[in-house]
Amino acid sequence: MSLEEMLLRSGLGRLEASSGEMEGAGVSGAVIRAHTEWIVVKGVSDWGDGLKHDGYQALAAASAADLALEVFKDPHALDGI
Repeated sequence: MSLEEMLLRSGLGRLEASSGEMEGAGVSGAVIRAHTEWIVVKGVSDWGDGLKHDGYQALAAASAADLALEVFKDPHALDGI
């Protein structure tokens, strides 16, 4: 099963999300000039609303690492997204 199929089956593929992303901005500028493919994978552990709780950081990091590993294993994991 592809990553896209898993997201759609879980309902996550239908979520609307918006966020601000700062760390990847420098990466994007560099890789665009280098004409290479790239992806920024981040573990999100809070809503950025001032009510930060560190209890989810390990889960967020593990989830981001799992996604990155899946992308590295399958070059077509994010096709169509």
